[in-house]
Amino acid sequence: MISLNKEFKNFGDEIRHKFPGSSVKTDTFPSGALSMDIRLENYHLVIDYTKSTGFGVDELKNSVDDAFSPSYKYCYTTFNEAAKKIFEMLNGHYPK
Repeated sequence: MISLNKEFKNFGDEIRHKFPGSSVKTDTFPSGALSMDIRLENYHLVIDYTKSTGFGVDELKNSVDDAFSPSYKYCYTTFNEAAKKIFEMLNGHYPK
């Protein structure tokens, strides 16, 4: 089974490939939490993971300080669901 760290890395690589000019940064924490910051021009998304809450997906409108918010617009129990939502949001904002 692939580790969550590896899934986040592969996902970031896929975003960079599908959306040239995008910036993807992943932070890992000793608790096992992960946070991915996705920027494409003026569009800023985040996917956060904690063991207790699962995967949170949201658009950051103000600053990176919005990350690890106590609430997210979209919450999922699996990485695949969260990744699908990120792609949906990116495709909706920047259709090809």
